[in-house]
Amino acid sequence: MDIPSEFKIILQQCATEEWYSKACEMLSNRTYNLRELERLWRELRAGRPLRANDLEQISDKTHFGEFWKIPKTFVPEGLTKKEISLRRPDCGSSKAEDVKRWKAWRRSIVDRLFHELGSLDLTSIVLRCVHPECFGVYSPPLLCLLQVPIAEPVLHYLAYCDELDVWGQYFLAKRSVGETDRALWVFYELAYGPHADPKSRDEYQKAFRDDPWVQKRHADNLLGPFFRQYTPLKQAGFLLGIDDNLAGKIAGCEFENCLKSLVNDERDFKIWRENRQDLKGDLVDLIEHVAEQRAAEPRRRSLIRFDVVGIEQFMERAYKKRRSRK
Repeated sequence: MDIPSEFKIILQQCATEEWYSKACEMLSNRTYNLRELERLWRELRAGRPLRANDLEQISDKTHFGEFWKIPKTFVPEGLTKKEISLRRPDCGSSKAEDVKRWKAWRRSIVDRLFHELGSLDLTSIVLRCVHPECFGVYSPPLLCLLQVPIAEPVLHYLAYCDELDVWGQYFLAKRSVGETDRALWVFYELAYGPHADPKSRDEYQKAFRDDPWVQKRHADNLLGPFFRQYTPLKQAGFLLGIDDNLAGKIAGCEFENCLKSLVNDERDFKIWRENRQDLKGDLVDLIEHVAEQRAAEPRRRSLIRFDVVGIEQFMERAYKKRRSRK
């Protein structure tokens, strides 16, 4: 049986009503209970059109109003002219059809609410309250914790909800997206919020930073999409100034592989000859940067640059020798 990480234990505590009330009291000296508006949520889930006073109730009777106050005079134009139903589509004839229909509805309802309300934050709050099984609140604290890759607003919010679902499955035994959202918000307030207890704040932050699953997830989200766009040699260049040693190792391995490939495959060699200036330029830039960071003597840097030129000359001689054997 796997032993849960310290962060997992903390987040499971943050998912309880007790810790939620603790965070609310710390924030506003009062507690909230989203179940008080369950009748409203049921009506909206059943298809009753969204009204302006629904937004006022959400603002006044939930902790979301502490961050997103809706002025009493605010009446979204779309709510006065059109009827917006938040009802989910009926089940299809197959599981695959259900998934397809649900994804289409999820995209369309976010698109429409965002267009009518003019705020992705407010859109997310409404959807989280009415459909917590698949939506969470789009908030700066959780954006910091999740590190979701950049995308267009609606697509980014949908990816954000998908990411909450992944975190909930791993840390909270497949709780709903809304419950995961609330647990992470409670954790953020206790670990990074302005009213966090100094005695426990550092402990919570360390548990989050040191969690292996969180580290791997952040690496997947941040580095995965970014590095997939570039060659290893370019990646090495990005790491300069961050970790010169790692940058050098990546560049060295990549260049060694390049040399082996060029010696063994004439087609690769011809491609290299056409693009060698770009390759050499990247290598020289890497060498120059590392040499400057290490305060290398000008003479040593000249020798290093000469080594790159020497490798190029060696490759030309190897190519000519291959040609002469044929």
